[in-house]
Amino acid sequence: LPLHANDCNQCPQYRDVAPVKEELPSLVLSVERRLGIAAGLQDRVIQVYGGVVHMDFHKSIMEAPPANAGKYTPLSPSQLPPLRLLVAQ
Repeated sequence: LPLHANDCNQCPQYRDVAPVKEELPSLVLSVERRLGIAAGLQDRVIQVYGGVVHMDFHKSIMEAPPANAGKYTPLSPSQLPPLRLLVAQ
């Protein structure tokens, strides 16, 4: 279900406000929930940041301003260990 510009009328506190990148995943998630779309915060973080992201959702971080925003750190894929995929038949 695509979002339409009129959907933002349901969230007047966000009209004419450019959210900071750290707050955008939570904002998108809240709009999707208001529209009845089942979603998760981790999915929204990856949509906003792309690539590989370390996500810290520790309670102390989530409760500190801006509320409901974790600490997101983009990582270089070269920092990851080799990935091996095993398939059982």
